[in-house]
Amino acid sequence: MPPGCGVSRKIERATYEAVPFRFIAGNLHPDHDTLAAFRRTFLPELKDLFVQVLLLAQEAGVLKLGTISLDGTKVHAGARHSQSGQLQTGSVAKTLGGARWT
Repeated sequence: MPPGCGVSRKIERATYEAVPFRFIAGNLHPDHDTLAAFRRTFLPELKDLFVQVLLLAQEAGVLKLGTISLDGTKVHAGARHSQSGQLQTGSVAKTLGGARWT
């Protein structure tokens, strides 16, 4: 899939294949162009709404929120057992050091 057109096409496909997406879409299947225009138009409102949903879920006790910050530093992702759980970059290790993973 060409860069820049993946998300809306994936959402469109999900309205056919995934029950949660079918439910949210009211069993309709909007075109990817319509979805892209909607996201472009309402992105700021969607961000605020997403935060509100997370806070409501936290208040209801179904979600634990913590603080995790990444500064864009690349972290080695080797799958060796001896390296699991160890961060290779100092600045990311400091940033994640106080975070609680739940």
